[in-house]
Amino acid sequence: MNSYNKALLALALVSILLFSASLYFFNYATSQVVETTELPLTLKVEQSVVGFNLDSDALHFGTISINGSSRRAFFYESDKTGYLYLTAPDVLKDFLYLPQNFNHSFSGEKRIEIIAKHDREGYYEGDIRIYLLKTEPSRLMKLFLGQNQLKKADIETSKPGVSITI
Repeated sequence: MNSYNKALLALALVSILLFSASLYFFNYATSQVVETTELPLTLKVEQSVVGFNLDSDALHFGTISINGSSRRAFFYESDKTGYLYLTAPDVLKDFLYLPQNFNHSFSGEKRIEIIAKHDREGYYEGDIRIYLLKTEPSRLMKLFLGQNQLKKADIETSKPGVSITI
């Protein structure tokens, strides 16, 4: 067997191994996701302006002033148990936060509060994705779900926000 055939055989074996590993990981990742919910979100940031939008069709943060913050809460309900993993699109991920004391474990019903704080004027909208997973996600699972997990913030959250039920 010449070196060309050996190289082709090695390449074929590596390809089969990578394909098998990809199938295994995809099957594992999709079996870990119990439920997925998308929640629309809007936020308007203006210079020295504050406004409210109490509609319950989405998670509306209203209008906040630059470097101001707004909190909104909603109830997540499911007959399943697991681990909550919340993500946001790139345009939203850098200014949406979870309270510092947020517990990701879930069973039955949970009040989830999200905090918005931004330093640039604009109108922002997108969907927050809420994944209910069987267990806490591994690093590879986080890659599959997306890197944009909502971070915890050291922002005061003792006052209740407007609640909507999804």
